[in-house]
Amino acid sequence: MLSEQDARYVIKEVVEGLNYLQSRQIMHRDIKLDNILVNLKAGFKGDFISDFEFKLGDMGLAREMESPTSLADTFAGTPLAMAPELINGNQYSYKADVWSLGTLLYQMLTGEHPFSGRNMEELKRNLTQGAYKIPKQIEVSV
Repeated sequence: MLSEQDARYVIKEVVEGLNYLQSRQIMHRDIKLDNILVNLKAGFKGDFISDFEFKLGDMGLAREMESPTSLADTFAGTPLAMAPELINGNQYSYKADVWSLGTLLYQMLTGEHPFSGRNMEELKRNLTQGAYKIPKQIEVSV
């Protein structure tokens, strides 16, 4: 788990990567902790989170889109981080990457996924309902 300040730093770095991809009409489609690469900046010791750079990796499921308003319909990604429209088999846009970014932030702050289930149907139901709770011990600013 990261502090809110540290999680904000990581999210800022990931958003920069996401903006880069989207400016080139590329949807990542698998944003999750496992796909965030970490590198110690030259000349730094690693004492602070800002001593590191964080980059989006694993472009294996990335897809080039025809236009900024194009929609995709291929089931791709990690179910625990998928947007509701994707997991329900509907068409989706770049907004699905933004949803996954939110699940990434939640996981960094809590150490858990926001939505879970014992099987795919239960995960789908919980995700579609949008029912999640921020643990009481987690304090975030407004």
